[in-house]
Amino acid sequence: MGGNEGYEKGETHKFWIEFIQDVLGYQDATKYIEFEKRVLVDCKQKYIDCYFPKTKIIVEQKSKKISLEKQGNQSDKVELTPFEQADRYNNNLNFNERVRWIITCNFSEFYIYDLNERNNKNFEPQKIKLEDLKFQDTRFDFLIEEDIDKVVKEKEISVKAGRIVGKLHNLLLKEYKNPTSDETLHNLNQLCVRLVFCLYAEDAEVFGKKALFRKYLAQFKDNSNQFRKNLIELFKTLNTKYEDRDEYEEELNQFPYVNGGLFEEEIEIPRFNDEIIELLLTEASEGFDWSRISPTIFGALFESTLNPETRHQGGMHYTSVDNIHKVIDPLFLDELKEEFIKISQMKLKNKQKQRAYNFQKKLSNITVLDPACGSGNFLTETYISLRRLENKAIALQQDNGQGALDTGDVIKVKLDQFYGIEINDFAVSVAKAALWIAESQMAKETRGIIEIDDDFLPLTSNTNIVEENALTYDWEELVPKYRLKYIIGNPPFLGNKLLTKEQKQALSSTFENKCKNMDLVFGWWSKAIKYIQNSEIKVAFVSTNSICQGLHVTDTWKYLYQKYDINIGFAYKSFVWNSEVKEKAAVHVVIMGISSTDNFTEKIIFENDKKNIIENINFYLTSGKVVFVDRIKKPISKNIPLIHKGTELLDDGNYVIDEEEKCKLIFQNKELEKYIYPYVNAKIFLSNKYNKYCLYLKDCPLKTIINNNDLKERINLVKEFRLKKKTWSKLAETPLEFYKDKGIANNMLIIPVVSSENRKYIPIGYIKQEVIVTNAVFTMENSNMYMFGILNSIVHNAWMRVVAGRLKSDYRYSSEMTYNTFPWPSCNNKQKERIENIAENILKAREKYNECTLKEMYSNLDLFIDLKNAHEENDKAVLEAYGLSKNASEEEIVAHLFDLYAKYTNNE
Repeated sequence: MGGNEGYEKGETHKFWIEFIQDVLGYQDATKYIEFEKRVLVDCKQKYIDCYFPKTKIIVEQKSKKISLEKQGNQSDKVELTPFEQADRYNNNLNFNERVRWIITCNFSEFYIYDLNERNNKNFEPQKIKLEDLKFQDTRFDFLIEEDIDKVVKEKEISVKAGRIVGKLHNLLLKEYKNPTSDETLHNLNQLCVRLVFCLYAEDAEVFGKKALFRKYLAQFKDNSNQFRKNLIELFKTLNTKYEDRDEYEEELNQFPYVNGGLFEEEIEIPRFNDEIIELLLTEASEGFDWSRISPTIFGALFESTLNPETRHQGGMHYTSVDNIHKVIDPLFLDELKEEFIKISQMKLKNKQKQRAYNFQKKLSNITVLDPACGSGNFLTETYISLRRLENKAIALQQDNGQGALDTGDVIKVKLDQFYGIEINDFAVSVAKAALWIAESQMAKETRGIIEIDDDFLPLTSNTNIVEENALTYDWEELVPKYRLKYIIGNPPFLGNKLLTKEQKQALSSTFENKCKNMDLVFGWWSKAIKYIQNSEIKVAFVSTNSICQGLHVTDTWKYLYQKYDINIGFAYKSFVWNSEVKEKAAVHVVIMGISSTDNFTEKIIFENDKKNIIENINFYLTSGKVVFVDRIKKPISKNIPLIHKGTELLDDGNYVIDEEEKCKLIFQNKELEKYIYPYVNAKIFLSNKYNKYCLYLKDCPLKTIINNNDLKERINLVKEFRLKKKTWSKLAETPLEFYKDKGIANNMLIIPVVSSENRKYIPIGYIKQEVIVTNAVFTMENSNMYMFGILNSIVHNAWMRVVAGRLKSDYRYSSEMTYNTFPWPSCNNKQKERIENIAENILKAREKYNECTLKEMYSNLDLFIDLKNAHEENDKAVLEAYGLSKNASEEEIVAHLFDLYAKYTNNE
């Protein structure tokens, strides 16, 4: 960046391109910066010198001798400082183009303004001189989305690596004598780990000489038996210290001693056929650079070579890097980053060095446990994140690239700060290998800052990753809690009905057999909560969203909360899971951060990428006091009717008929018309297509039945169906009767049991004729328009979203948990009358759009303007009845409802 004369017009482009490429290390600078961006100011066209569209930054560039603090005369005769000039441009940009940061620069100095701080009394820019840039370059990380290109490239390379490993794995498996045995799979998995480590070590120059591994094996590519034998000899050599080797094996002795237990076990290695040798030496070696993989991503991809069935049985799912950071960032990493930024902004260099050194020592004292570590991606990404912070701290301690403040071991963050528990032996091997690869890569980054010892080998044994069942293993055997800071991870996702007998026993043992019907993940929560009692340890797990819904909160969290000290420090509300592997887990998850001593500096709920700082978080992951909503048989509010599920036919579809079948039966016997009723389930109700009918035969004369072969056949089929299951066999004796007969419904309010999560309101409505409704809906007798208005309001739907269960991601309404627990408002007559009148408009709007189904209306509500407006007016009236603002958020609504629930039930 030297040699420029500092002219604004002629040098700006060159200066900033060199800055991005040579100082920040990003190629193709023009991807990140836009020059001479047009902006209209008072109807006159102006030009922004530099604009960063992705990160929303304006640069106002001045010539070298121009002051960045004094006002200058603009073309429209207005006197403005460079900052004021840039700020004026910003105010005239489109709203979605406006920036957070403004930089003013005169080639000698940078002034950095954070507009988020402009309301502070001491709003001042950070000032960095060009001559100090070498020591302050980390301060410009915000210019470009941090490592965005690197992350994208790492993903691409790691996915390609995963495909190569998968291909290698499948070809080798065919060569084993007993390809289906557990022992064979163990040997094959260990072989793949070793081959990948050797490929990485070669490309990362860990083995020293370039292409050493490939050149050694290439000698034997035309002799598959010799290839195998020499690979076995190589593995033995890598596990043998120099002093214990045969000194005459000069070629093998070029390879270093690896240690770490990686090559220690004697494994069965099959024959390498020509296809495997070609794949290993060409595509996997010569044609691929393993040094550029992301160990975080690749560890998961590598493990995915396991049989998908095996993964599902263990509940394994893989976490993307983004999702890992949703756990570790609010748990501790954000705080560390903020601390480092403050250190990097210090003006006194000696004091800054000392603070950077102390910060580095602080990082070295952070210990992390993942008790379901799988392929180690949580531990690997956490290690990389801490090492990157450490490298920045090391850079701040340098004078002209040398003379570190500490003359001892420069790198202080070590692998022995990271602990893992994993039940699968292959995953343990992958996790260890991923951490070793991460250690190698980060040491290389450190060498870009300061000269350090190049000896990556021999590896440490990495005994902190153990093969154990985390639910039955004592975690303190691995790491005493006085030594631990954080517990993180992604425990298995398995519902209670999918658990094996052994898994149920292990899960039950963590709760002293006190709770039933729990998902497997609760075993990890229970063990972690017990472990952290009377300590400062913080825990954060990814879990299925079901753990914060319905009965799980009442039955499980209530037990844990009443028995142990638990405080929720942060939470991510339900979001769609994503991962780097091909077979993604189609699940919705939440993230919770918990401590025993309430040592979170602030309470945060993340929802839809928004960060909300609140006073308290409950176990439904809403703001407000901790309240547990219990199942209840009757509504907690007075004078509210019960709701009931419809009829459960238990007929295997034999009593449900269409229009053609109905006509045929009536044609055979006109008398049957009295015993055929319209049939309604949730799907029919939401589609407005009442084209199904149900036979209601319990009162039908037996003679009519005997004389109708069609009816007799249907009855026999129902009987046979009920005999298939032992618990139904008694019902086979009365095949004319339904299992749970709720009779003929007439003029009922209908509430679907399951409704899409994409709808703001559950479509609730009336059926005016005599019908048979199934147990896929709830019915309410004696309802009125006031009740209709309350149930169709945002208030009731907000309550439902929090306390109802889920079917996958859809809402699952229930009488005992959703309806009976709902706190109705204490309304005066005027408020009730207003709600009744406004609620009527919802039905009128639906009638206006009667060519569309309820499903179509409520899945695309923004398009049905009159219906949307009717709901919004109804919401305002109901909110007013609760004493809430008409603009109250769902968070505020639910907090108020929890207060009412506690009041109505004395459940403080």
